[in-house]
Amino acid sequence: MFDSPCYQLDQQQILKRLITSKAGLSAVEVKRRLADYGANDIPTKSQRSLLVITLAQFSDFMILILLFAAMVSGLLDELTDTIAIIVIVAFNAIIGATQDFRAQKEIASLKALYSPRVQVTRDAKRLVCSPIELVPGDIVNLEAGDIVA
Repeated sequence: MFDSPCYQLDQQQILKRLITSKAGLSAVEVKRRLADYGANDIPTKSQRSLLVITLAQFSDFMILILLFAAMVSGLLDELTDTIAIIVIVAFNAIIGATQDFRAQKEIASLKALYSPRVQVTRDAKRLVCSPIELVPGDIVNLEAGDIVA
C-alpha cells in the first residue's frame, strides 16, 4: 500500500500521504471519513448472562471427561463416586462462573470510568473530542502527560 513507513517520512510527506494539512481536516471531510472508515473504536463483545457463563464452564475438556466418568460410575452402580464427581464438577462451575461474571462486571465498570478526551486541529481551530471521533488525517495535539488516543 505505502512504499515506506510513516516514521521514515518528514512532516510534509505524511500530510500529503494522509491528504490533510497543518490546519487539519474540515468538518465535511471528517464526516466523510467517519462514514468511510467508521468510528475509532475497538469492537467489544456483548456481556454474557450468568446462565451462559455457567454453561460455558462445562465446555472444558477435563470437565467433559469428569462428566463421562460420572456417567460410567453411575452405570456401574457406584453411587458414591457418581455423586462425588458431580458435586466437584458443580462446585467448580459455580466458582468459575462467579469469577467470570465478577470480572466481566469489573471490566465494564473500569471502562465506564475511563473517558479520555483528545485535542485535535480541525478547520485551523483546536477542538476537544472523543477518541472515537478521530479519523485518519486528523492532527492530534499532544502535550506532556497526555494519554495517546
